[in-house]
Amino acid sequence: MISFCNQTYNESQGIDRYLHSCLSFKDVIDQVHVVDHRSDDDTQRVLDSYQDQFKDAGIKLTTRLEDRDFSKDFLIADLFGETVEDCDNEIVFRHDADFILGPGYVDLIDKCVNFLSREDVYAVGYEIPCVGDSLSINDNVVTSYGYCNLHSPVPRVFKKSKTVCKQDHFGGKYEFFYPTDSKCSQWIQMKYVKDSLISVNIKPQERMKQRETMNTYMKDVVDGVDHDNWMDCDELKSEIEPQNRPSFHSFNIIGQRLLNNELILS
Repeated sequence: MISFCNQTYNESQGIDRYLHSCLSFKDVIDQVHVVDHRSDDDTQRVLDSYQDQFKDAGIKLTTRLEDRDFSKDFLIADLFGETVEDCDNEIVFRHDADFILGPGYVDLIDKCVNFLSREDVYAVGYEIPCVGDSLSINDNVVTSYGYCNLHSPVPRVFKKSKTVCKQDHFGGKYEFFYPTDSKCSQWIQMKYVKDSLISVNIKPQERMKQRETMNTYMKDVVDGVDHDNWMDCDELKSEIEPQNRPSFHSFNIIGQRLLNNELILS
């Protein structure tokens, strides 16, 4: 079977939407695992509130609290890697807390699993259409949004026993999954297929800034520069991922469907 996994930090609304969308895949997955990284909002209450729904759907919802702050000995790559390693199944889809998985995601799952059936493939990547400001969802239909273009291509689906997450700058991020077996040493960037991916990544401006701050903070941690509280350190907000720059322009069929209010979320 298949595991979905996620890690969250003070994103109770996002993880609520994510868990709700995961329930649509009860015939495809048998586990959703969430690591709560030091949240002090009501994230744990949200996680607990879904236990009965997941049990009724036949999906095991597992959670773990990680109370370590980031340091030289515990980087964001360690958090991502441990989240994958915690899962019960060999095939793991790693998501972010602000993902919403639409019904078309099941087609993407089938394609990823087919690629992973190859002996030489340890991971698969896919593009994510992103939602920025002014997101409104009424009756599970996106009615308004601000578009922030696509994420950089990175591995997102793994053979758990064949991967390790390391800290390394790649496309604006400081984490990347690498192979652990020379015979299983390739990852595939899946071609964008308009009917296969209806996965919306919600990125309000506050979350964009947090990601930019995290990128710079992680570089400082690796370089031995100490910051008492990275969330409150404005000087860190110096790196902007390419897809969030005003000069970066990209559009695709998902963006067009969002504009036409045709994208329905599960």
